[in-house]
Amino acid sequence: MATALLNVLPAPVVEHVLAFVPKDQPEISTLYGSTQIFNKKHYVTYGGGPEGGFVYLTACRKPGWYRWHREWCKKPQYTRVTKGQAAFLINADGSEEIAVIPEDYDYDDLYDLAEMVVIADDAFMEEFEGN
Repeated sequence: MATALLNVLPAPVVEHVLAFVPKDQPEISTLYGSTQIFNKKHYVTYGGGPEGGFVYLTACRKPGWYRWHREWCKKPQYTRVTKGQAAFLINADGSEEIAVIPEDYDYDDLYDLAEMVVIADDAFMEEFEGN
């Protein structure tokens, strides 16, 4: 958008306009533990009836992070995370969260989210889960 505006407006005006454009915020979910489904660790962010959360899948056509949801007595459904990067957030009180950080998020602001932030990219997950 900035490039298009620079073609018709002076740079100071474009900077002023961009200051009012809202940036995407991270989607943050509390981690309540994990469960094994199909011999794969699934991170649980909600439960108590239908349950779901996030899972890192490698044995599929498009490896990466997926949201999962499972109704009672049914197989889980998976939706690929296509925008953003998954990260684990560890808070000072020891609680853990998982977040999907938007691509346009200012990475200098990550540590405003939690005490420790671990970007869960492919290389980290392969080492972490021993894939």
